[in-house]
Amino acid sequence: MNGCCQWPGCNLVIDRYQHCFRHADLLGIPKPVKEAYRIPQRSAKRIKEQPVYRRIVAQKIENVEGVCQLQGPTCSYWAEGGDHSQNRSPANYIDPENIEPACNNCNCLKVISPELFEDKHVVSRFKK
Repeated sequence: MNGCCQWPGCNLVIDRYQHCFRHADLLGIPKPVKEAYRIPQRSAKRIKEQPVYRRIVAQKIENVEGVCQLQGPTCSYWAEGGDHSQNRSPANYIDPENIEPACNNCNCLKVISPELFEDKHVVSRFKK
């Protein structure tokens, strides 16, 4: 009877200590608490790539003297970060050919309405 509840006449599998879940609740035996696991926001690889990406974006912004290259309808003129012309993926995250300096307004608008940018700043993710 090893592995079965110790309650007389019960043949259920042990859940907590020596009793099944039903009898452990009757006896007031607390449930074992699992240690919480926090899922990381960024992978170890992405953490290593982040300084390289920031360096590439800073160089690109410096090369165009801080001007947004997308020039959308809501453009604020000054580039504040990088925009990926082909949707960002692990393969092209730090590819300098895929990054353009852009203001936050244009970068957000391009995600919502890519047709406003006449396909010159939008590349299909299926093109190699």
